[in-house]
Amino acid sequence: GDNKDPKPPGTPWPICQTPTNPLYSAGMRQQVYAQHAHRAGYRIVPRSPSYIDDMSRAQFCLAPTGGGHGKRQVLVARFGCIPVPITDHVLQPFEPELPWEEFSVPVLEADVPRMHDILAAITPDQVAKMQAALACASKHLWWSTLWGGIFGEDGRYDA
Repeated sequence: GDNKDPKPPGTPWPICQTPTNPLYSAGMRQQVYAQHAHRAGYRIVPRSPSYIDDMSRAQFCLAPTGGGHGKRQVLVARFGCIPVPITDHVLQPFEPELPWEEFSVPVLEADVPRMHDILAAITPDQVAKMQAALACASKHLWWSTLWGGIFGEDGRYDA
């Protein structure tokens, strides 16, 4: 929440440079960075000049809360990346009407250290099914009449 880079690897917790907003993302972004930023096959960075491309190419995208209810799960879903929300006790947009368990991989806050095992256990067949469900659900998550279309949407699928 303070827009500064994390401290170098191996630095004792907390890894944030300053405690500007200790409640930002419930500390989950920092936990994920500390546990997985240097893991092979993962791209976890404080910021990226290729944010849209990163989401479009990735199979799974972190979607934690921010200063409140996060919007990243909607954004990553629209770009075809399976959301990985880390938000204990927080319903996702339009849940339970939309079956988030069919197109996302919720990770409990306590399970962040083993998130890599959770994701690795998902089979290619399961990923394909999740991506198909995500392609349908994401149309209803993005309010193109309010935010504008990304892929030529006209608002007919807005929730």
